[in-house]
Formats: sequence, C-alpha cells, structure tokens
Amino acid sequence: MNSGTIKKVPVDKLEVGMFVKDFNDEWQNPDDSGKPSSFSRQPRKLTSEKEIQTISDRGIKEVFIDITKGKDAEGQTQEEIEDELQAQMLALDDDDSVGRGFLSEVSFEEEQEKAANVKKQARTLVGNILADARMGKQVTLESVNDAVRGMADSMFRNPDAILSLSLIKSRD
Repeated sequence: MNSGTIKKVPVDKLEVGMFVKDFNDEWQNPDDSGKPSSFSRQPRKLTSEKEIQTISDRGIKEVFIDITKGKDAEGQTQEEIEDELQAQMLALDDDDSVGRGFLSEVSFEEEQEKAANVKKQARTLVGNILADARMGKQVTLESVNDAVRGMADSMFRNPDAILSLSLIKSRD
C-alpha cells in the first residue's frame, strides 16, 4: 500500500464518507466510563455526523484515513509524518541540552562507589517525598529530576555498577 494513501487527520476535520483506517486510540481504556461501550474500533467508512461526534466524545484527537476507500482530506501522509519524526530526532541529537551526550565509560570498580551514592541519595529522597506527602506538603520535582539524572549518568558510565546494586535486597 502506498504510504501516500493513508493520512493523519484531526477529528474536527472528519466528514461523512471518509474511511477511518485507525482510530489512534490504543492508549485509551476501552471502558473508561465503567459502562459497556458500543464503540467499535474496526476500520470503517463514516456514515453519520453522530458517528463523528462519538469519536470526538471519546477524546480521540486524530485518526488515520485511507483515501482509496473514502473521501480525501487535508492531513499529513505517513511519509510526511515519518520525515517530520526523523527531523525531530536529528534535532534532538544535535541539541547538547538533551541527554548531555554520552558519558565516557569507566570501570566497574570506579563506578560502583558513585552508583552506591546515587542509590543512597535516591532512597533518602523517596523517604523524604513520602514523608512530605503524608504531611500534606507539596512535592517538588527538581530534586527528583536530579536523582534521575544521577542514575542515568551512572548507567551511561557503566550500566553494570548501578544494576548490580539494584539486585541487592535489603530487609525492611
């Protein structure tokens, strides 16, 4: 199938006669409301405005249509979407603020001590966050971000060091 025949279209641009190939809603729980749903995710040609409203009411923002089986619409083709994603990935690769580049690997022994400190700080942080939550205090994410960054940096330097620490079980 030609990638130019499938388009991503915003729900507010749907029209009766378009063929929806994919509802782009796999992330949704099929019965969010707790009630049985008659909504079918099967590919189909739209036959009524009520059907389009149901799609919108389910929180779906975009669908994929097949223009060989129904009406055409303005939207991105699969090829355009892939090109856009590729450009975004290349931009992230060039952005030094994202990922801060890969750190040089160090020996297991060198990293093990650093990893132990990172793990200790993270455990203390979790304890503090739980205590704050019990007291009704607001949790700040800045310290969480720092802890996660420390774990990620340790993983990049030597993945075995921090992983070995995660396998050690302690008694509560």
